[in-house]
Amino acid sequence: MGQDALIKALEEETGREAERIIKEATSDAEAVLKEAEEQAKKDRRERVEAFKKEFEKERVAAINRASADARGLLLAERIGVMEEVFREATKTVEGLPRDRYSELLKGLYGELKKDWRTERPDKGNSPMVHLNPGDRDLIKEPDVELVPDKEVSLGVVFVSRDGRVRLENTFSSRLKKARVEIVPKLNEMLFG
Repeated sequence: MGQDALIKALEEETGREAERIIKEATSDAEAVLKEAEEQAKKDRRERVEAFKKEFEKERVAAINRASADARGLLLAERIGVMEEVFREATKTVEGLPRDRYSELLKGLYGELKKDWRTERPDKGNSPMVHLNPGDRDLIKEPDVELVPDKEVSLGVVFVSRDGRVRLENTFSSRLKKARVEIVPKLNEMLFG
């Protein structure tokens, strides 16, 4: 073979080799590009999913906060309504006619007198009886020291002579004791 033929054969071989390399490089570049696109899509989906999960957590947390706030407001409103019922009950007792109020006060006094006799270790000592100054004329009991006390309302308070023992039987003290039973029933009546 002559030199020209050899050069031509080399050029053809080099052209084919260059074409093969270009095809291979193009194919590799397309594969890399396709892989990069797939990775970008995957990354985008993962970011979108992460955002959705974070958004859902925030949405649930906001709903829970709003629900807790609503329950708190509802509870506060219910408590307010029940407190109003107790205030109205107290007003009703305060507004009783004098003879009915006198019966109530004497009943509270009699119960406390009985409790004093059974619960006190020094049963022989009579207590000092604290009552509202306006109620003093309603209790007529010999040998009892009546102590006018503006702090006592709608009832009586027995106090030992040494001041260590105090028994109370007032409308408000009875409401406090009964509250444990009254509140659930009142809640059911008012709010079903």
